[in-house]
Amino acid sequence: MCIGSSTSRADKAAEFVIACPSPALDITNDGAAVKVTPEASLQTLLAPRASEFEIIKFRDAALAVSRDRGATVSVYSGHDVAVVFVGHLENTQYLHDKYSDPASAPSAETFSEAQAVALAYKARKYSFLSSLRGEYSFILYDLECGNAFAARDAVGKFPLFQSRDKTGGLVISSMAFEESGTDLVEVVPGNFIFGRKPGRNMHKVSFFFHPL
Repeated sequence: MCIGSSTSRADKAAEFVIACPSPALDITNDGAAVKVTPEASLQTLLAPRASEFEIIKFRDAALAVSRDRGATVSVYSGHDVAVVFVGHLENTQYLHDKYSDPASAPSAETFSEAQAVALAYKARKYSFLSSLRGEYSFILYDLECGNAFAARDAVGKFPLFQSRDKTGGLVISSMAFEESGTDLVEVVPGNFIFGRKPGRNMHKVSFFFHPL
C-alpha cells in the first residue's frame, strides 16, 4: 500500500514507481499458480490508488506514473530507454544542443527534461549527471540491459526511495510503501542508484555519492 511521500500538496501529482520483480509464483483464489508479472507487482504496490497511474510495461519491469502529472513531470519512452523526470532543469537548451542529433532532434521548444536525461545517458551513461543543473529526481530504465537507474539532486526537494516488492525484487519510487518495512531506504540528496536483475534472489544495487 502506498503511504505517500514528503512532497507538498502542489507536488503530489509528481509520483512514479518502477518495479522489477524477481521470478516468483502467486496463487490465485482458485488455487492456480501464476507468474508474478511486473504489472501485477505494481498493481499490488499502488493499491488502492492503481487507477490513478498510467503503467508502461516492459519485458522484465513496469513503470507507473501519475495520470495527473502536473507541470513538474515529463515522460520519455523510447525503444531502448524510458525516463520519468520530476522537477526542472535550468540547462535544457545546453543538453539539447550537446546531445541531440541535428538530423532527427526535436525542437528546443518541445525538448523535455526526460528527453534530455535519456539522450545524455545514451551518450555518457552515469557520468552525465555532472552536466545536470536543477532540482529533480528521476528514474531511467534501460530496456537493452535491464538496468534501473535513478538519481536525486543535492538539494533534495523531490523524494526518491528504494525498496522491495513481495517477490524481493527491486522497487524505486518517489513515494514510500508501508509493505517495504525495514527494506525501505531513502536515496539521500546528491546520490544515485542503479541495479540489474542478477537472475536470482535480490537485485544488486550500488550507491554512489555524486556532488552536483
